[in-house]
Amino acid sequence: MQRAADPTVPARPSRVSAVLAFALLAAQMLLPWSVPRLITQDGPSHLYTAVVAWNLVFHPTSVYSAIYQLQPLTNPNWATTVMLGCLSALAGVEHAEKLLMSLCLLAGFLAFSYAVRSLDPGAAWSPIANFLVQTWFLWIGYYNFYLGMVLCLFVVGYYLRHARALTWPKVLAIGIGGLCLGLTHPIPAALMVMALATLALWSWFWKQRPDAWLLLALSPAVAMLLVFARNTQAPGRYVPDVERAWREFPMQVFATAGGAWG
Repeated sequence: MQRAADPTVPARPSRVSAVLAFALLAAQMLLPWSVPRLITQDGPSHLYTAVVAWNLVFHPTSVYSAIYQLQPLTNPNWATTVMLGCLSALAGVEHAEKLLMSLCLLAGFLAFSYAVRSLDPGAAWSPIANFLVQTWFLWIGYYNFYLGMVLCLFVVGYYLRHARALTWPKVLAIGIGGLCLGLTHPIPAALMVMALATLALWSWFWKQRPDAWLLLALSPAVAMLLVFARNTQAPGRYVPDVERAWREFPMQVFATAGGAWG
């Protein structure tokens, strides 16, 4: 007579699912290297900014110092500048964006899986993550937004794992994550604040008192959002094209580059 499975013990992750997910991830990370030149819409601008910033910091006598200077304002979009600057120094300018895109795909896969396992510790590595991480935002060169969403998943997943026992180190970790989000992109930072606040309200609704330290943990992200709002001089006018968005949803978001691998 077989022993009944204990429902409290997470099921063993499927090896087939894990092998397929990581095989697809390897292929996805090779996509940027399948072409001689990787060209995205915003990527070259990010790369040029990173090269200029790197030279202004580490080579103050370079030709760029006569034209550019670093702005003292606390603004977002610094993540790509720092990462591309470091990658350019390590791998060269011609390979920096390819390497960044590969790292973004890896980080996106791990972030989604981390968030899922924060909700279900027994969840298997799933190819669904591969589908979700290869989006239009990445291929068009919106690296800061993409990295911000990746970091948002890590922070939300971390809070889910430790919400019932927040300690000073955990509050500090969430605060640092929120600060990094604020320096990366305001939309993921705002989404992180909204997500954690919603989770706290949900706990309160079910008579589980949320930890008051959460307010302290969210303060760096909120402060960065307020600074960004104050420094925004003239917000652009946005006219949403609802008909086009409805017609193309959701395939536009998951569109990739053209070519043999796209």
